[in-house]
This record gives sequence, structure tokens and C-alpha cells, in this order.
Amino acid sequence: MLDKTSSNKVSVTFSDGTKAEFQSSPCTPILDDALAAGLPIMSQCKSGSCGTCVASLVTGLAPPIVGLAGCLLDSELSEGRRLLCSSHADSDCEFSLDYPSSLGAAAPKLANVFVDGVEWVAEDVVRLTTELADEDWMDFFPGQYMRVGIPDTNIIRSYSVSSCPEKLPKLEFLIKVVPNGRFSDYLAREVKTDDVLSLEGPFGSFQLREDHKRAKHILVAGGTGLAPIISMLDSIRTQPGTRPPILLSFGCRSEKSLFCEDILELREAWMSNLETRISLTRPSEEWVGRIGNPLSAISAEDISEDSVAYVCGSSRLVTFAVEDLVAKGLDETRIFSEKFLAE
Repeated sequence: MLDKTSSNKVSVTFSDGTKAEFQSSPCTPILDDALAAGLPIMSQCKSGSCGTCVASLVTGLAPPIVGLAGCLLDSELSEGRRLLCSSHADSDCEFSLDYPSSLGAAAPKLANVFVDGVEWVAEDVVRLTTELADEDWMDFFPGQYMRVGIPDTNIIRSYSVSSCPEKLPKLEFLIKVVPNGRFSDYLAREVKTDDVLSLEGPFGSFQLREDHKRAKHILVAGGTGLAPIISMLDSIRTQPGTRPPILLSFGCRSEKSLFCEDILELREAWMSNLETRISLTRPSEEWVGRIGNPLSAISAEDISEDSVAYVCGSSRLVTFAVEDLVAKGLDETRIFSEKFLAE
């Protein structure tokens, strides 16, 4: 039986080298004690479903809380990955975080946006274009996501921003429309120009790393996982100085689900340092492009010693991508990812 009066020392190290320590009870989620101590730990759902508070256990015992569902796979848990909101410290522990302390210190904000338009870009994907209300502002890093709310309801969903910060006050999102999804039904049947949506954010540590900005970039996206990748791509395009070589591998199910070909072609025309590869897993007989998932389009020859990878898509795709890229020679510490999770 756990001693509710005891506590253990927990230390965390951010990617910028900042270290912090706090005490955590075995009966309390580690995240709760970290936030109570004022640490800039990134979080959002606090229930284990979003994955924002993920950390790597370096030393110590920090098992997942029994009965609390989490979004990590068994393989990730065995590798030491932990969700701080759904783990407790059974001993002194040390964790590492893959984002700088400054990122977690920026508190999410609330804002309102007006709907400018909804465009169907594939049979099951829409581009939602919005604009911040005059009295509101919302900064973000390319790759981060927002919590978006339907007017006059309690329905809130998380979506990555597909536009780049330079386009503010405009914000764009690429959203997969799913059968019987409440937000999907709103976009398909109810949304009107000038509807007011609530916005909270930004969230997430998925962003371009400043210390790798000159390295070759391997960008991997599955489906609407392309949204934050486009934001990153456009941010790189606008940065001054020499731009890194970029390989973008994008995958969809079929021609009907394929989208943003025109945007990617335009980016290739604008950026001589960009190469785009598109793959389909279930194409028609008329398809003459690559067949397979986006990882099948990347070879070991595409990866250099100093390459850095950014991956976004389903949990299955992200897990496979990490394993595949490591097998092809990429250092796992140079792979950054974001999973899209069903809500």
C-alpha cells in the first residue's frame, strides 16, 4: 500500500539544458505536482489522450496509473516514454523533455475567430479558413495545434494550423471529415461564413528545432498530418539566409483522398531546395505514381549524418516512421513527431 504522506524527488531536463526539480507523491499524477511547483511543462487534456505531456524516463520508477487510458503504445512505454499526466513517481525519477523551457512557459490563450470559408480539397478533407477577431491575437510556432470550438456548443476538437505565423491574423486548418463526427457534421452541413469559433492555444511541442535549422530536413506526413508540415515548410521558405535541403514525403489512401497537390507543386516551384514525393496505399489502376506509405518513398541514401526528421500522422504511422528512419540510419534523437488521435 502506498504511503500517501511520502514523496519522491523528480527532476526534468529540457532540450535547452534547463533543469528543474520538484517533489511528487506516488498517489498524484506527476504532471499535477510539476505544475503546482511552477514548472513550464506542456500539457493540454490531462487525461492521457492528447500526448502533449510526453517525456522520456531516464532513471527511476514511474509506472502508468492503473485504469487511466493513455495514447502511448506498449512499445513506447517499454522504451521509457511516459505521459506525465497519467504516471506517478514510485521512486526518485529523472525525465528528459524534447522541447526548450521557454516553449512550455508560454501559456495558452483564448480567442475568437471568424469563419472566412470552407473548401473541400478531397472527398473527406476540408480547408477551414478563419480570421482572428479584431480584439484578439494568437501567436504560435509552425507545427503547433489549437483547440477549436463550435458556436453555442461544448464541442471542442484539436487541429494543427496549416498556415504559417506570417499569415496572421489568418489561420488555416486542414481537417479530415469523419462519418458521424460532431465537428465533421458542422463543417459539412452547418458552417456559415462569419460564424464565430472559439480558439484556445497554442499547444504541442511539435515545431522546427532552431539547433537543426541548417540540417537536411526529412518531412513525413500521412493524410491531414500534412497540415503542420505545410506550416513548417512555409516558415522555412520565409526565413532569411541559406535554406536547408528538404525532402517531403506525403502519403494518402487513394486519388479521391489526395489533396494539396497544387500547393506542393507551387512550393517546389518556389523552393529549389525542396523535393516532394507522393505515395498512395490503395490507388486505382490508372495511378502512375508511387505506391505504398510515405516511408517506402524514403531510402537510406536520402538520409545524411546530420539529417533531422519531422513526422506527423496516425499513431501507427508515427511509430513505424521512427522505427523505419532509425533502421535507415537516422539518429532517433533527431526525429520529432506528432500523432493525430481520434477524439
